[in-house]
Amino acid sequence: MAILENGNFYYFLREPGPLGLGHMGWGYQFSPDRWMFGSVENQGGSFHVGGNGDNDYWWAWGGSEAHMLQEMKHMDTAERLTRREHHAAYTWYKKIPVRNAKPNDAERAALGQAGYLAAFNNCLDNAVHIGDAYGVNVWSWARHLPSLANVNIAPRGFFFNTLHEFTHWPV
Repeated sequence: MAILENGNFYYFLREPGPLGLGHMGWGYQFSPDRWMFGSVENQGGSFHVGGNGDNDYWWAWGGSEAHMLQEMKHMDTAERLTRREHHAAYTWYKKIPVRNAKPNDAERAALGQAGYLAAFNNCLDNAVHIGDAYGVNVWSWARHLPSLANVNIAPRGFFFNTLHEFTHWPV
């Protein structure tokens, strides 16, 4: 499937997250009955993880929106995939409609994630990179710009400031 006429992309936020800045996950509709979702967890808290290092990145497939939301709420998939003892659940999500979505491009972006760098290759960068590939019409580059109300380089700031026009829902 090259284009999905009416798709949906999801930004997931875990609060409070490291230093109260939040933590970002992602998800999207691949087809009418298939969803992909995941995140860079970096549970070790390292400032830098090399390209071949373990950044606790995970992704999974679901058969419905409800399945994806349930997984992000309970994090059972992430625990199985990364063999970690515990991942905290995501607390909020924003559903962003995308016309002419590109699920194959988003899948390539999702499967190409590696490494970790606190300022430029983190959970938020990962999510907006996949969202850009999917075709989300949001100024994802704005995440590197400070705003008067908050700093958008933090997942919490991007979620509530940059994505302010979209309603947030509890996971």
